Amino acid sequence: MSARRPAVAGCLRRLGTCAAIFLIGAVAAAPAAGQVAVRGFVQAGLLRFAAAESFTAITGRPGAAVHGGGGQIGIARLFVQGSIERYAASGQRVFVFEDRVFHLGIPNRITIVPVQVTAGYRMTPRGRWRLAGYGGGGLGAYRFAESAPFGPRAGDPPQAPADAAVPPLGPPYGDEVRETHRSYHVLGGVEAPLLSWLRLGGEGQWTWVPGALGEGGAPAAFGQTDLGGLTLRVKLSVGY
Repeated sequence: MSARRPAVAGCLRRLGTCAAIFLIGAVAAAPAAGQVAVRGFVQAGLLRFAAAESFTAITGRPGAAVHGGGGQIGIARLFVQGSIERYAASGQRVFVFEDRVFHLGIPNRITIVPVQVTAGYRMTPRGRWRLAGYGGGGLGAYRFAESAPFGPRAGDPPQAPADAAVPPLGPPYGDEVRETHRSYHVLGGVEAPLLSWLRLGGEGQWTWVPGALGEGGAPAAFGQTDLGGLTLRVKLSVGY
């Protein structure tokens, strides 16, 4: 699955600038001392791509497990956090011809590492279980890598029609692609305290990574260009 390289120079620097502006505003809005909270967290979940048909053609599944972690600073009811996750899946190169998928038997591995900054608002805990809902949004950078260790040997019989209009996904045989794409996301969830310093939460996030998928291959055949999708995750936070 090849990807186009958009203009993303300085993307991470801009993420840091946005986070700093948010923190300065939050500090100014905090009415009293003692309201700053610092947390670290680990998270794991399931990702389903918006380009589900393309990923199913290559890896056999529309998504897979993701895992990662990060840190969060809260001031009053506002918070800002940074996180990193990892998705990896193996499959094989394909041709798509007249809506039919032809597997070429050439190994292909896709790795995606989202780095994201989120600003949001956390509600006051309520009820017997002290549940607190929260929501937010932000920006990120999707680091995309795709590799195929080897290509077809000379003389091997073709496994797809010779006049197939859509070329195989990904870089040239035996090559590797590494690209970074800008992302946007919104999220919401709920958390409950297990101990005074330990919290368990459930979270849903929708991410947009527009124009990240290439013009050829399965994404073009299926009309899919967005590398984003839906992530449902469990989050364990440590801190006060």
